[in-house]
Amino acid sequence: MTQNKQNSRNINSQQLIADQFRIVKSLGKGGQGEVYLVEDIINNNCHKALKTLCKEILPQNLQRFKREVAALKSINSRYILSIESTNLDSYQINSEETPYYVTKVAKHGNLREHNYYIGEIELSLKLFRDICEGVMVIHKAGIIHRDLKPSNILLVENEKDIHIGDFGLCYIDLEEDEKRATKIRETVGPIFFAAPEQTSLPPNFTQKSDIYSLGRILYFLVTGHYEFKPGDEYVPITIKLGINKSHPIDTFIQKLISFEPKNRPDSVEELILEIDKLLKIEGEESSLELSDMQRRIIKYLKSFSLRSVSLKAILEYLANFYGVDKKPYSPLEPYTSASWSNFADSVDNSLEQLEEAGLIIFEHGEYRCKLDR
Repeated sequence: MTQNKQNSRNINSQQLIADQFRIVKSLGKGGQGEVYLVEDIINNNCHKALKTLCKEILPQNLQRFKREVAALKSINSRYILSIESTNLDSYQINSEETPYYVTKVAKHGNLREHNYYIGEIELSLKLFRDICEGVMVIHKAGIIHRDLKPSNILLVENEKDIHIGDFGLCYIDLEEDEKRATKIRETVGPIFFAAPEQTSLPPNFTQKSDIYSLGRILYFLVTGHYEFKPGDEYVPITIKLGINKSHPIDTFIQKLISFEPKNRPDSVEELILEIDKLLKIEGEESSLELSDMQRRIIKYLKSFSLRSVSLKAILEYLANFYGVDKKPYSPLEPYTSASWSNFADSVDNSLEQLEEAGLIIFEHGEYRCKLDR
């Protein structure tokens, strides 16, 4: 089989791309192409994500794709899903090959599918800061993402390993100013996360359009909700979470999602400074005086060094230590007595407080102690 036929537009399972990437399965399809899980047979069959671009692209769009790939390859940030391999550098419009590029695969999906951080204001702010760090690098490279949304925030190595992906709609500051306005029929991202000026007629955008999208992402991170549209009355995070007192994060978000771009922060650098102020407030308010149970949990986790421990194992240990009565465990009838239920709730609350205070880490459904390096 020739290489050209291997790279034809009909991609099949087990097909080999560029003598290196074996197709495993499709991960998703969009208007500009399809993403596949592949095995890199040259590098120990490790998994990668390979995105193919539509063959039916116009010459001017191909040149734009090439410029995008070149720009993204020049970005060096741990928060950007970088391009590891591509044939777009040499690809020609009349080629029989399929245009593609390869990135890391998001092992834990994306933020839209897996928002683990609802109600965790401090943790959400820390993760949001990472997202902003990535957007700051993008903007400094002269790129406007234009499609920032939870499904494009990828969780790569673990649930907190944030990467920004999908630059299919980005604007690169290499084009003439008169081309800055988006064509009326061009997609600009979902209305919930796109700034009002991106969906107006004629559409337009600046770096402040990305800042608007960031505000909406933060709201989603903390509350799990995103359904309000530009112009709708803002519902404070404190109301969504059932918190009695006001919180400065609401003022911060409302500034980011101001209808008028002039009322938003001028740069992502400003956002990061504001986030640091909010984190300082959170840190002062969330200082934790350890209970006897929490000290016992930390001692138990430290005995496992770097190994993770399941919630069931922690409950068993503490129940034995404190002599809590319980029914024998079975998958069909878990612990159901009132005393056990209260005890389990107490352990769960203790673990949440320890995690919020940064003393323990929750990954892959298990806990481990955060040891000093």
